[in-house]
Amino acid sequence: MVGSKNITILLVFILLLSCNKDDDASPILQTENPFALYLEKTGFNQNADIQNAPQYYELGLKFSSLKDGFIDKIHVIIPNALTSLRVTLWDATTETALKTITIPQVQAGAKTIFTIEPFEIVANTEYMITMNTNNWYDRYRTDGASVVYPVEAGNISIEGYGYANFGTNQVFPTNFYDVYCAGDLSFAFRKK
Repeated sequence: MVGSKNITILLVFILLLSCNKDDDASPILQTENPFALYLEKTGFNQNADIQNAPQYYELGLKFSSLKDGFIDKIHVIIPNALTSLRVTLWDATTETALKTITIPQVQAGAKTIFTIEPFEIVANTEYMITMNTNNWYDRYRTDGASVVYPVEAGNISIEGYGYANFGTNQVFPTNFYDVYCAGDLSFAFRKK
């Protein structure tokens, strides 16, 4: 009887060792959204004006990543509701559209988070994320001063803000400015 009790204790001990959380724990991928830190570092969080344009603009941020990873969510806030908001991820060097996402409905003034198929981001490669919209928030500093790019925001480096005013055409931005940023468009980045 003593032998079976020892075997039971031994089996329980082995079972406890095999369930060690440190050994079984999968790495938890940290999600980061660079937009709030970008606004803070540039001072573009100091003022925001609502813009309602008669035509559509393609506008957004040029960025690169310090680490390999992927984007799996798009975040957007616009002042007026919009259906079928087009978001594009571009290769900023070749100005080629890599992925087009259509968000079916964006509510007025509320953050919309839209899950996408993971989009791979290669470190030190320039990308751009844009949306095609006729309403957005213009964000700028109280003193109206320019900012110096790039702006480091976690593992993401924001290289600049740009827009194109060719209506609903999917066109890479041609105008870049350093005194404001238009459009609350960002993403969830997870490093590998």
